[in-house]
Amino acid sequence: MLAVEALQVYKLYKGSNHAALNNVSINVEPGQIFTLLGRNGAGKTTFVRICATQLTQTRGNVHVLGYDVAKEAGKVRQLISVVPQEGRPLRALTPWDHVYN
Repeated sequence: MLAVEALQVYKLYKGSNHAALNNVSINVEPGQIFTLLGRNGAGKTTFVRICATQLTQTRGNVHVLGYDVAKEAGKVRQLISVVPQEGRPLRALTPWDHVYN
């Protein structure tokens, strides 16, 4: 089982004519050190947010630790941790919700 498996992931934000991700395919082996590197606007944060179940992809498939991030988000969230680059919450949640949801 791969740590992250992304196949032809495409993300188009509503109201945009430019894809944030265009057919991105990535495989990350368990224990592998992996870096997303690119200029501002390249789609790094979009890809990580899809893997972390914070966004849904427009097309394509993403699995984290064998679970589909779109269909099995709850299972993915039980197994991962994400420290966002922003110093603010994505939405108004209680401290309990930030830790356990």
